[in-house]
Amino acid sequence: MGGTWRDAFVGPVLVSSILLQLVGAAVYTFSFTFGGLAAWALQLISPSLIQSSYSLISLGADIPSVADPTVNPSGPAVIQAVFYIFAFATPLLQLLALLALWFVPLRTSRQFQLFVAAEILHAWSGLEVFVVSILAALLEIQQFVAFIVEPYCGVPNFGLSTAIDTALKEVHLKELHGDDTCFDVTAQLQAGCWLLFSASLLSMVGSRFVLRICHTALESRREGAAPGGPEHEPVLGGSE
Repeated sequence: MGGTWRDAFVGPVLVSSILLQLVGAAVYTFSFTFGGLAAWALQLISPSLIQSSYSLISLGADIPSVADPTVNPSGPAVIQAVFYIFAFATPLLQLLALLALWFVPLRTSRQFQLFVAAEILHAWSGLEVFVVSILAALLEIQQFVAFIVEPYCGVPNFGLSTAIDTALKEVHLKELHGDDTCFDVTAQLQAGCWLLFSASLLSMVGSRFVLRICHTALESRREGAAPGGPEHEPVLGGSE
């Protein structure tokens, strides 16, 4: 579809985005570390419970485990499938379609069909949504957790005359390592988040470039194509 310099740009950008998505989906994207009195209790049960790390793949795999199967047995499976389709499969299929659209010689009608498919996949690709939602959620998680536990830990409760957080700050338990609260959680971004962020950035740049060039080329060639059926359609694709 494009010239030499365009091929040298499109190929590496799209292939790099595919590789970054595959690697980024498999490695840890974010982690939660629990603190305060809750972390001390978890450590007594199992130290591994204090920190939980998730990748895109493992996050989707854990969806059924947090649902009640007696309420709607098929619901978690549907949510899991939708998550994998839009956050993982659709972005990859989009990039594969763009590679085929750019490099594979096709007749005008077939290339137009592939172009429409690539536009649809581009519209429904959810990788950018996943990355942005993770960034936004992790920035707010600690404040959100503090708001949730405030009625139980920040004010006198359970028949106590003093709030749990106030009592913990007064006694300074060494087991809490200075985190004198009943429950706390901190979130950290892992390597997978930055890999997926880079993949989504390359995907946005590459897809917009390819779709814009292909749209212009297809419109001009369809307008100038001679009538007479598929046998008279020019074969498009590859370097021209």
